[in-house]
Amino acid sequence: MAELWSVGAGLLSTQVLQEFYVNVTRKIKPPLNPSVAREVVRDYAPWVESPITPATVVRASEIGEIWQVSFWDGMILAAAEQSRADRVLTEDLSRGARIAGVEIVDPFSGKPFRSGAIPCLRFSITSPENIPNSRHRNLLPSNTEPFPPNS
Repeated sequence: MAELWSVGAGLLSTQVLQEFYVNVTRKIKPPLNPSVAREVVRDYAPWVESPITPATVVRASEIGEIWQVSFWDGMILAAAEQSRADRVLTEDLSRGARIAGVEIVDPFSGKPFRSGAIPCLRFSITSPENIPNSRHRNLLPSNTEPFPPNS
């Protein structure tokens, strides 16, 4: 993820930014100050290229129904599909699966990413080390406890 940050090759969905904000301001102990979390969201905003439209919502519901994933995961996958991403980096879906033409890749599996393709990121901030930009890692309190990825 640090490489994606340095070369500006990542994509995010608004769903990922929403999950990030809620998790770091409510689920980690101690929580991140909301103004700091908003700064991180603003910094990653350029990674959102695909607007969420009613068509995105309908497609997310179709993805959820066809591939038996949650509506919220469907929103991330619909945004990835809409952005023409070929991969979603997530620890929450079945690694190696192909959903709506998008490959599911676990960024924590230790396997290198294929170069030359633009992934759509979905990541859980389970520790400060998982935030790609070192400036953002320094915004978290040093005594931040990880939270479960699906909490």
